[in-house]
This record gives sequence, C-alpha cells and structure tokens, in this order.
Amino acid sequence: MNSSNKLRDIAAKDSAQGVAPDIMCVATKIAGKYGASTVGMFFYGSCMRTGKVSDKILDFYVIVDEYNRAYKSRALAYANWLCPPNVFYYETDIDGQTLRSKYTVISLDDFIKRCGSKPLNSSVWARFCQPSILMLERDDKAGKQLMAAIEQAIETAVTAVLPLFSYVPSSMELWSEIFRRTYDAELRSERRQKALEIYIIDQERYDALTEIIYKKLGLDPGKPLSKQPPRLPIWKARCHWWLRRINGKTVSFLRLMKASRTFDGGIDYLAWKIKRHSGVELKVKPWMRKHPILAGLVHFWRMKSRDAFR
Repeated sequence: MNSSNKLRDIAAKDSAQGVAPDIMCVATKIAGKYGASTVGMFFYGSCMRTGKVSDKILDFYVIVDEYNRAYKSRALAYANWLCPPNVFYYETDIDGQTLRSKYTVISLDDFIKRCGSKPLNSSVWARFCQPSILMLERDDKAGKQLMAAIEQAIETAVTAVLPLFSYVPSSMELWSEIFRRTYDAELRSERRQKALEIYIIDQERYDALTEIIYKKLGLDPGKPLSKQPPRLPIWKARCHWWLRRINGKTVSFLRLMKASRTFDGGIDYLAWKIKRHSGVELKVKPWMRKHPILAGLVHFWRMKSRDAFR
C-alpha cells in the first residue's frame, strides 16, 4: 500500500467513527438550506473530539458546488467568493435540547485549493490536517474528492513547517510547531499551550501520519534535514511564515467583520469564546448588537490590549 492510500486510510478512520443522531439531524437541517448545491459536510472541532455537546457550539463545514447556486442572495454569494468562507450561526431544538452550531460555507474548488500549499492563507488546511468527520457527501465521486483534499491538507501542514527546522523533528515537535504557527497566523484567543494539547489528544494519529510522510520523503527523525547550510532555508521559511502571519491576521479580521453581518448573535458568541479560551470577559451591551461591525472594531483593539487575541 502506498503512502497516499495510508494517509487516506487514517482520514477515513476519522470519519468512520460517525456521529450521534442528534448531531446528524442538525447537519441534515443545515445541508437542507443549500439543497442540491451541497456536495458534503464536515463535522470537526472540540465537540467532535470530546463528544460533548451540552452548552457547546457544534462546528460544521458545508461544501457547495457553486456560490451562485448555494445562495438566493447575490451579496452573500459575492462575499463568499471574494473572501471565503462565509460563517453562519444556526440553532434548533431536538428532543427538548437546544443545539447551537457555527457552520462555514465554502465551494468545492475553494476547499480543494485551500487545502493545498499554493495559497498564502493557512486557515483551511490548518483545520483539516486535524481530525474531522465527513458526512452527507453527495455521491462517491464527491466523497473521494473531499477525502483527497484532506490528505492534501495533511501533507501541506507538514511540508509548510519542516523547513523551519535544521534537523528532522520528532512527531511532537513537528505537530506542536504546525499548530503554534497556524494559530499565530489567525486571530485566536487560545493560549500557546493549546498547540501541544491538540497533538496530545490525538497523539497516536499524528505519530502515524508523521511516520507515513517521513517515509515518503525519505526522512529520519533527528538527522539533518538538508545537506545545505541550514541558515538560508530556515531564514526563507521564517520570512514565508511572517508573510503568512500578516495575511492570516488580516483575512481573519475581515472575516470577523463579514461574520458580524451573517452570524446572528455573533457578538455574544465572540464574547463567550474569548472568555472560554482566554479568561478575558467582554461585556456585551445593547448598542453592540445593533451595530456589530462598529462594536467589533472598537472592542477588537481593547481585547487585543488585554491579550485576548494573539
């Protein structure tokens, strides 16, 4: 079995665990909003990892074929095309329990492209090198395309960070650096130790991925990464990540501003998430709900000064 098949087997194993009926019900309702344009969905994030949904936000990615088919609103379609993805909030009652969701909409073409190494922005491949569950795929062809993109996201993550080392890092060093760098390339409220925590939660999975990719690249942990003097390639890699960081934070800010118009209750969700991950409390006032973009601009810098964002 070649390395590509082995990577895909691990990604398929993530999806094979399935989801609880109530989560599938929420996903089906969200997918129904986009009708025949829905190519598939991914369930990911902390609820997927822990299985706990009470007082949590479920995270979904909705993959659509074309933005113009997915939306009745041309403005939403254009916004999704101009600065993908769009983010929305959805809640529903199932068996007397209110389930809250945050879901992201992106086209299949954009998803495949952003799982690769060419785009400067790392947000999509950074999420999908981590475990996710594929569901509601349109057909077998769509399922294969989406799983191939996940495989590419894993390879992109590893090859994006390897040049920062002068030696072949251990699996723990590699993935901790991947998550630290990609978190730094977004507006994140989580603390720095979160990078190591993500690796530890699924250590067996990440170690298996590292072994497969290192074997494919002919690398042995602890040995020199290149015969060239290490300073130049490391300097180039750091410059690239500096550019990626500037791009990522800028795009994250623009997405936040866009989400303030598409994400009902967005300012309340943002305040909840910041407090949950950083301990910094943002008091939401009535005017902030009426003017979410202005509120976001004002409080972004206030929260950043209190180290709520990195």
